Amino acid sequence: MFSDKTGTLTCNVMEFKKFQAGVKGYGTGEQPPPDMVQEDNVNFYDPDMEADLAAQDRFNHDELVRVLMFLGLCHTIVID
Repeated sequence: MFSDKTGTLTCNVMEFKKFQAGVKGYGTGEQPPPDMVQEDNVNFYDPDMEADLAAQDRFNHDELVRVLMFLGLCHTIVID
C-alpha cells in the first residue's frame, strides 16, 4: 500500500521501498549499492526481483510483470 495524507503542516517524504506481486514480496529494506542509480524518493533494492523478471519461467514472473506494468501506467492501482 502506498498512501499519503495531505501534509499541510508537515513535509511528508515517502520512499518506495517494498511491494507485493502475487504471493511474493519484493524489497529488502536495505540500502541499494552506491553505484545503483535511482529516482528521487526511491530506496528500493532486491536482487531477487531482477532474477524473477529476467527469467520468464521463474516463479511469480507473470505477476511481477503485471504489477510493474500497472505501477508504471497507473498510480492508483488496486489489484484484486
